[in-house]
Amino acid sequence: MHYRQRIRDAIAERLAAAETLAGPNVFTSRARPILEILQKREAVLSVYTADESSQRTNDGRLLERTVTASVEAAAGGGDELDDVLDRLAEQVEAAIDADPTLGNLLSDDMELTATTSEITARGNQQVGAFRMDFECRYLTPRITEPAGVLPTQVFVNSFPGPDAYRQTLERPDSRAPESVQSACDDGSCDVPAWSGDLA
Repeated sequence: MHYRQRIRDAIAERLAAAETLAGPNVFTSRARPILEILQKREAVLSVYTADESSQRTNDGRLLERTVTASVEAAAGGGDELDDVLDRLAEQVEAAIDADPTLGNLLSDDMELTATTSEITARGNQQVGAFRMDFECRYLTPRITEPAGVLPTQVFVNSFPGPDAYRQTLERPDSRAPESVQSACDDGSCDVPAWSGDLA
């Protein structure tokens, strides 16, 4: 499970347990039948993650990541709609403050950084919404290079026996290959023959 998914699930779990005005209508995705819920004059909460930034810790072994977790609310109503939204926002903030590290899932307390709200009319019904953005910080190990030195040469197959090659030694004292020709006397294959001192 990705860490951001764990954060979304943890926030949604705490909001559902807090018994807010949204009741059980708490989702970890925005792709939900929200309009159907609003038509019943019920409130709904959606939890999702947006932008994320990261930087190395001082020892260079970890990445400190900061992701924005948003709690978006919507509710239908009339003249009392502003009061409903304010009450719901208060309940969301209280649920987060009760466990700001989400059970030590985060490296620091969640911090409310922004709240925006609006009210629009849909047909003969008013719909209000707000979004609360929380800054969440957590640590993950860095992906490091494999230990050791990578080889510069790789031999896949061993050399065939002497009978398979017709070797040409142009410099008997050389330890490097001097010439390459067909490994098969009849020319039926293209395996290069090694010419040189293999000792």
